[in-house]
Amino acid sequence: MRADTGKIEPLIDRLREIVGDYERKKKREYPEWVEEALALIGEVSSAVRVENAPNQSAMWEESIEQAIKYVDLALQVIKVQGDQRIGQRERLIFAQDIYNIGRAYQTHGDFTRALEHYESALKLSELLNDGDGTLVQALKVRALALKGIGQIHFRRNKWEQALQKYDESLKLFEEVKDKKGISEVLSDMGAVFLERGEFEKASEQFMQSLETAQGGNLAQIIADAQNNLGILCCVQGDFDKAITHYQECVAGYQTAGDQRGLAQTYNNLGMVYGDKKDLVNASACYENSIKIARESGDFTLMAITFLNRAELYLDFSDFSMATNYCRRAYKLCSRLDDNLGLAEATKILGVIFTHKREWAIAQGFFEESLKLSTKYENPLNVAETHFELGLMYTKKGETNEALKSLRNAIEGFGNLGAKEDVARARKEIESITS
Repeated sequence: MRADTGKIEPLIDRLREIVGDYERKKKREYPEWVEEALALIGEVSSAVRVENAPNQSAMWEESIEQAIKYVDLALQVIKVQGDQRIGQRERLIFAQDIYNIGRAYQTHGDFTRALEHYESALKLSELLNDGDGTLVQALKVRALALKGIGQIHFRRNKWEQALQKYDESLKLFEEVKDKKGISEVLSDMGAVFLERGEFEKASEQFMQSLETAQGGNLAQIIADAQNNLGILCCVQGDFDKAITHYQECVAGYQTAGDQRGLAQTYNNLGMVYGDKKDLVNASACYENSIKIARESGDFTLMAITFLNRAELYLDFSDFSMATNYCRRAYKLCSRLDDNLGLAEATKILGVIFTHKREWAIAQGFFEESLKLSTKYENPLNVAETHFELGLMYTKKGETNEALKSLRNAIEGFGNLGAKEDVARARKEIESITS
């Protein structure tokens, strides 16, 4: 379902009116004002959530910014003026809406504001008791807020902080017996281990997520788990098994109506087909991913898909298109404060300038990629960058430096269990030393 910007505007106007009326004139009784404001906040917060987002446009972006601005303002007035007069159920609604606005900020790449809202929702939900039957719902809000905070830490490459929040969230979801929440958090925890190259732990978390989702007959979460298992198979070089997982994902997300998950899966399928040198299928999958991500406002996924498409064009020696998509990705990653995305982009730019034989520029990009990947703990990108550095030194005729970089790559790939990449690096060494 897509939100109608024409429907959001009247809500914003009404919020502006009642907030301004309360702050300037204070003519209305508080209970009457807060009841209407809470209702409007609920409508607007629902309208700006990612699953309801329409095609991206200047009008939509302006509407989102206005909606969030006035919802924020109304929430602040309610919080400041009404802490002592809002009942338990109203506080619950308040916490849920603050969480929803945090989700909107996260989707639109403003992680700082998202974090602020998640922490506010967490604090408010912690004040709730079971006086009127709100405790279970309050615990769910608390669990969701903790999961959201963990996701922000994950995007900022703070792995330990992310795992800590995920663990707190998991315990709360287990307390209220929420299988959907349990499965989602297990999946998020697996993603942390995957990024850190701890594949055995990642596999364990993903399998637990899948089993929990299957036990609850949760089609969308089952698809999420299959997607993650596909990613793991792809990293380990089992492309055919990865495709099987992804194809099951596509069917699952289509059944569940999850456009965001569908976009992620098309992106992942594009990567596998790219690894198999299937330009036609890879390009089609990336097109589908970008189209759906743009429609849903998922800028993070757009940046990832731009990077993957840049790599695809590199494989087919189309350096102009590779540069185009890489620079688009770099711009989005900078906006999103996505350091691992920037590490990937600088690595690709290093490859592009290697092909142009502009060695100093290429080396500078590779060194920046290594710096970011090491700092933010992405061992796979470290190994890949060492490999590309080895190729660059080989083309320059600097044999000793090439061998050093390729051996670093073999060590990194070996630690990750990436057998095909190890074989690829060894083949390069053989070609140098033979």
